[in-house]
Amino acid sequence: MMMALMVALLALLVGGIVAVQALERRAPVLGEEERRANALRVAQGRDRRSDPGWLELERRRRERLGE
Repeated sequence: MMMALMVALLALLVGGIVAVQALERRAPVLGEEERRANALRVAQGRDRRSDPGWLELERRRRERLGE
């Protein structure tokens, strides 16, 4: 009886950990385009507010968010 309870609790714990990890993977993160643009901007030492590529990405992001 006690062993079955321990196994059930362990299964719930593992299930909870898997669920939290799945939620973390679905969290919004920068897309590949944004990461490349940021890396390129930093490598070239440019201010992103004057970068046409960044301005375009920002415009797209705002359209997606409905700003």
